[in-house]
Amino acid sequence: MDLAEEIISYMEENATLKKIDYAGSLRRMKETIGDIDILVVALDPEEVMDAFVNFEDMDEVESRGKTRSTIILQNGGHVDLRVVPESSYGAALQYFTQCSQYL
Repeated sequence: MDLAEEIISYMEENATLKKIDYAGSLRRMKETIGDIDILVVALDPEEVMDAFVNFEDMDEVESRGKTRSTIILQNGGHVDLRVVPESSYGAALQYFTQCSQYL
């Protein structure tokens, strides 16, 4: 939770966001977390991806796309970030929280 909140704070400081929140097993408050899933609404997804892949504790960029990227942190943890349209944010938050265990 602390790490997810640190990443969210970093993103809020380094990109222009309309909404941001964590999803997945962290949002479900599971005892074990496989990775951190973050959803974002932003006018400029490229700006968001630039900020995300430059997170200070990032060790490796596993993948980078226009609306989805994955980084591996120095501690070995994986973080997935997706930019979604504002009209889909609620559904995406629910989908990636409830269904991320199947992705």
